Amino acid sequence: MMKLTLENEENVINIGSVLTNPIKLKILKFLKNKEPLSLSEIHKLSKDITEIKHRETTYKYLEAIYESGLLEKLPIDEIHFKYKIKYESILIEI
Repeated sequence: MMKLTLENEENVINIGSVLTNPIKLKILKFLKNKEPLSLSEIHKLSKDITEIKHRETTYKYLEAIYESGLLEKLPIDEIHFKYKIKYESILIEI
């Protein structure tokens, strides 16, 4: 579980921007309960759900979600990664 407080405004805002963006939310839902997947796998398997046409766009969304702390990047080799959900739940304490 990820635990946040309002004192850490930047993290709350970053996570909020992921959870309020319909495409980022679709990507998170897609990745839920899945084994780690590469960018190519995520793009190919989720493009009907997300309606993203270009792999580069999928990459930008994944990186934004990763930067929020909600995804992990597991190295495949020096330049490739697999992505996976980092937390099953988020608690924000006021």
